[in-house]
Amino acid sequence: MAKKYVLDGYLFANATDFERAKKEQETIQYLTANTNMADMKALYKLYKMSVEKKSFQTIFGLQYLEEIRKRLIGSGVVEKDLLEPIPVQTVMEKKAKEPGYLNNADQTEKYKKAYDDQSHSARSVIHFIVHSVYYCSCRGTKS
Repeated sequence: MAKKYVLDGYLFANATDFERAKKEQETIQYLTANTNMADMKALYKLYKMSVEKKSFQTIFGLQYLEEIRKRLIGSGVVEKDLLEPIPVQTVMEKKAKEPGYLNNADQTEKYKKAYDDQSHSARSVIHFIVHSVYYCSCRGTKS
């Protein structure tokens, strides 16, 4: 039976993602305990550094950054348009970095070739059927 990597109601695909999420939760707990959440200047510094370094990548870290972002915007200290957006690394981006993973150009070429091969086979079958029907219909009229 495959091990399930569940943390606070979220199922992670593998042990690496699960461990990353646990680590981010610990980091969030530490930062929350050691940062004055009412000090908007400190929060802005924390937010900016976290975004620049892409410190958070799991659902927990992204939610934490979103919470800080909302506090900063709500306080009026920073305008929404001036605040850096939260970087989100998608699963596809992570997969693309794995060895053996085909990039988009490779994927496109692979599927194009498969389509062309299938189209060629389909044309051959259609060609065969048309000729067979034609041959049978011609024979039927000559009898």
